[in-house]
Amino acid sequence: MLHWLHKGAGLLQSPTKGRFKFSHLGFQEYLAALHIADAGDALRPDLVGQVGERWWLEVTLLYVSLPKHATFAPFVRDLLAESQTPAQEELIKACLDTATAPDITPMLDSLEQATDDERRAFLLRLLHGRQHARLTELARQLCGSEHVDVRARAAQVLEYDERLAGEFDVVVVRDAHTVALAQQLSDALRAATLRLRTFAIEQVDELRREAPKLAGKVRGFVALAAPAKVSAWTNAQVGASLQLLARRAPWRAVLCQGKGRTALDELHETPHFDSVPALIEWITGKRQPTTTVLRGAAIVNWLEGPHGIRLLKVPGGEFTMGLKGRSDAKPLHRVRVSPFWLAETSVTNAQYRAFLDATKHDAPEYWQNKRFNADDQPVVGASWHDAKKFCAWLGKQMGSTVTLPTEAQREFAACGLENRPYPWGKERPDGTRACFGLVWGKDKPAPVGSFPAGRSPFGHTDLAGNVWDWCEDVWNEEAYRQRKGAVKDPCEATGDVEQRCLRGGGWRSPAEYLRVGIRSRLLAVYRTNDVGFRVAVARPSTD
Repeated sequence: MLHWLHKGAGLLQSPTKGRFKFSHLGFQEYLAALHIADAGDALRPDLVGQVGERWWLEVTLLYVSLPKHATFAPFVRDLLAESQTPAQEELIKACLDTATAPDITPMLDSLEQATDDERRAFLLRLLHGRQHARLTELARQLCGSEHVDVRARAAQVLEYDERLAGEFDVVVVRDAHTVALAQQLSDALRAATLRLRTFAIEQVDELRREAPKLAGKVRGFVALAAPAKVSAWTNAQVGASLQLLARRAPWRAVLCQGKGRTALDELHETPHFDSVPALIEWITGKRQPTTTVLRGAAIVNWLEGPHGIRLLKVPGGEFTMGLKGRSDAKPLHRVRVSPFWLAETSVTNAQYRAFLDATKHDAPEYWQNKRFNADDQPVVGASWHDAKKFCAWLGKQMGSTVTLPTEAQREFAACGLENRPYPWGKERPDGTRACFGLVWGKDKPAPVGSFPAGRSPFGHTDLAGNVWDWCEDVWNEEAYRQRKGAVKDPCEATGDVEQRCLRGGGWRSPAEYLRVGIRSRLLAVYRTNDVGFRVAVARPSTD
């Protein structure tokens, strides 16, 4: 058998006579994970003891993902019993991301039993982005905590629940002649971050059976129609659709394949569209600005844009711009900013990937580097010119003018009318409010939104730390000295046109670079691993 595995199958190598090793490390890791799982409780403590050992990471991830062994919950329970460390947190997050259907009961048990605020904050960090009725109840209880990080993370859990509850579910019904149209519509809906379920007309009975499950979730109904002479719809099917429309869907529409009469013309008082873009524009117009509570106090307006880019409204106002003691940020002067919308977070790798897929634009630096390419990390390695092309692409999808924020917009969003020294207030930066100076514990930026206690007056996250944001302005060190009186919506267009402004500080920056008025600059063609960007919209088409 050994001879065949070596010579025949090539699964083994023999560096010396009588000794064998696996040719493929992945095969060795899988068999190791399977062996530990088959041993039940006997070997699990040994695996728990390898936290932080990179050699055992892949074995651990394979181990918690074995479908028939139910290994996830026992492993995480044993891991949580150990002393809390950054390596432990990183491993549990990796396990959560890898396992197909992770059982979060051990984390909920631990959160319920925790009496230490640092422990509660740690567990809420792990559970962010998970939905569970018990988690929601625990978060409600912790929203009144005096510990700023616990309170902020509990509010983040509740906000996530509210956000999901407000997402769209669109039911699409097609016939045999509109398959291609259904695919085109499906792609467009997904690009607009709308969840959908498609049925063929032969499945109308199934749709009626599932209607009770869809109640409260269905936000809209779209029927696809071909010209009447080729349509496969029958009056009975139209009647069944009308029944669903009347009882379940707040809005409905018909998408026609070309012009002319269709079998669905009798859907009276139902808007009819003859192109996918026109229908998408109408549907997204149904997404009215919504209010949500952030940090238990400030109420902000928000809009869900394409690809999960959430825009928070900055109402505008007058503030004092500049910073004492900085030659490039003085004198202090008054600036009036018009209302605008600013992305809640920096653009993520997942959102930037949609741009790359659609435009075939060159990938940014570090795109293949595992330190920087997680979906929920901010995209880095994009030049100012790359960021502008992303804005132009996004603007076409939104039907609005999308830009990078100006320095004035970026500073006002961070400090508000009260001119906060930091986005969250007067407190000095620490590991609960921002990612800076490697306090995150790793040599890379954190996933966006990881520091809810660092929210700005209008609800934005990471306006200090994590990554510097590109701004629209040309770098001009004399800009502030050239301004007279209260300036409205300044954006520097003259100066060193080769360089563009940066704001906010990054994951490598010391604490003093996180102050709101700090300015920096970089050549517009440069691509570095601590510079990203977020988008701004003067007036969204749905505003």
